Amino acid sequence: MKRSIILMSFLTLFSCSENDPLENENSEKLVALDVSNTINSIDPLLPYQSPYGNNMYMPNSNPYASPVEYVFINETDYGMTIYPMIGLAYYDGIYDNKNFGWNLSLSQTPYLFSNSQEYLKIATCKSLYFAPHSYESTVGPIQLPTSGQTILPSKQFFDAPVLTTHEKGVLFEGGKFYGMEVGVGIPYDPNFPVTGMAGGWLKFRFLPDNVRDPRQVSQDWQPMPTNNISSNKDYWYNTKTREICPGNNPVLGQGNIFSTVPSERKFSYKGKDYELKAYTTATQVIVSLKQI
Repeated sequence: MKRSIILMSFLTLFSCSENDPLENENSEKLVALDVSNTINSIDPLLPYQSPYGNNMYMPNSNPYASPVEYVFINETDYGMTIYPMIGLAYYDGIYDNKNFGWNLSLSQTPYLFSNSQEYLKIATCKSLYFAPHSYESTVGPIQLPTSGQTILPSKQFFDAPVLTTHEKGVLFEGGKFYGMEVGVGIPYDPNFPVTGMAGGWLKFRFLPDNVRDPRQVSQDWQPMPTNNISSNKDYWYNTKTREICPGNNPVLGQGNIFSTVPSERKFSYKGKDYELKAYTTATQVIVSLKQI
């Protein structure tokens, strides 16, 4: 897998259009979903469990931060490499150069606050590698493992070179793991081609595949103000927990870099089927590679 090729295909998802039909859609038309078997931590009408915004972890007296366990599961004979993509987790309701007590400025947060964007600036971390047949999880309480103070057993953490020490501290207490580039280290063998996608981009599942506007399911979700930045489109926030989530808008020019990214990829190799998957529970963020 060549990372540059994957990156080029992914960058085509950035949008430029300012005309978004979502703004004119009737959000009152509710979509019926069966959530009878869903134990939910954020919105009982939406089948999305989330460890973010449970009000349990309150550094700097910020009420929405959460203790989150990050779990990486590899149950195969092949290594798994990921490049986490991270950003601010919560929308505090206003563009005011602050995020729940964390100051945002060109001097303290030059990357997260570049172009006075304030929200939704995503940073890509260095690679993390998980060996065949391994299981690793973080030790809390933390919200995002951007500091070596809290690390995985393999001594890895989310290290984004573009971020300052202050920015890593902000995300340690109020950041979110939005998605990743992931690859499986399968040796090249012309006699055994890989069928499917043994790598690419993954995001964490939020909306069902057939839902583009969460307001069709629950009024607890509203669109993030774009602040006249087109790449901010198709982000949503929960009015109770303030968590930000990327949507599913597949229309070119109306989504963001995660809008058309899947939450799972399946592939076959030497007669065996495998699944790469990114998902959450009420307390965990999980990335797994398993044989199915």
